[in-house]
Amino acid sequence: MHELSQYAFELPAVDDWLSGDDRILAFQVVDDNGNPVDISNATVEWSLYARAYQDDPADAVLTGSDSGVELVTDSRVDSANGGWEVRVDGEATTDLWGKYWHRPAVEQSDGTRAAWLGEVLLTA
Repeated sequence: MHELSQYAFELPAVDDWLSGDDRILAFQVVDDNGNPVDISNATVEWSLYARAYQDDPADAVLTGSDSGVELVTDSRVDSANGGWEVRVDGEATTDLWGKYWHRPAVEQSDGTRAAWLGEVLLTA
């Protein structure tokens, strides 16, 4: 599980993802003390980019709205304690390999937003 803190915007690298394999990326949003943040009423986003500096979902290789990608914030995760997941079906990454960057983002109901960046290495 990756901790998403508003004070640490860089995520650990995901370097063991085989192209074409199913993958669950689990996240937990925490405050500056490491305590879980309730995201029950928040909107989550996730995008995979070819370049670290990209952040427009229109430029993404994959997003949460693509077929084969599911953003989970329902009863399958503990969103009251900051938990959410990105579930990627293997078919979505079949033709991808190399270095990418993923950007999870959370927007709370009051409009505050935080986003993070992490390297992803997809291997054939």
